[in-house]
Amino acid sequence: MTNQKKFFQCFSINFHRFLKANGLRAMSKGVHSNGKTFWVYERNEIFDKCMKIWADTKPKKEGV
Repeated sequence: MTNQKKFFQCFSINFHRFLKANGLRAMSKGVHSNGKTFWVYERNEIFDKCMKIWADTKPKKEGV
């Protein structure tokens, strides 16, 4: 049994657009108490592959 969560809350509009462009659909959309919009995705093999690609290719923030 793995400890991996089955769902992912995405607070990044850019990551959300990337997932959407790669054929994934959010299960739901909500607004956090801080006012930020988030999308909930089911974690699966395709999602994990997209997350790896995103992590390897996203622009790095300067000064971090």
